[in-house]
Amino acid sequence: MVLTRQTDIAIAALVVCTKAKGQIVQINVIAKASETTAAHVAQVTRQLARLGWLESHRGRGGGLTLSDGAETLSLGEIVQILQPSREDRKVGSRPICNVFHEAERSKFAYLDRFTIADLARDEWGGSCRENRRPVAGSQIDGTLAIRPSSNDRQHVLA
Repeated sequence: MVLTRQTDIAIAALVVCTKAKGQIVQINVIAKASETTAAHVAQVTRQLARLGWLESHRGRGGGLTLSDGAETLSLGEIVQILQPSREDRKVGSRPICNVFHEAERSKFAYLDRFTIADLARDEWGGSCRENRRPVAGSQIDGTLAIRPSSNDRQHVLA
């Protein structure tokens, strides 16, 4: 499954704020955790605040906290909202289309089994950024060199 960079940052922000257990988290902490810039995190977290998942605290010592109940958000719900399904596109009436529509539904059913709280407990460690494709035939010190996927704005969720 492919996550947009914005969805990856959003999930990281929600996890970091969940781990903070009500303490205010500054944007730069989330930026470090999601390996991006503070400006990009600010853009994504504004959307999360509008959705009611994060609360923004302005001024000196300001930052973000998780909204009440947001730790129970399922990954399926988050991805469906931040990356709307493309089921509405006309793909035809061939039998293969039904297979792909069912696969889309199954993907979200699987993601619905996991919450932000599950990720905050580090039960599923690792980062989407770690799942990058190796450069064909290149090795450094006996290990494969890794490069980003062809679309650097997307990351693969294993």
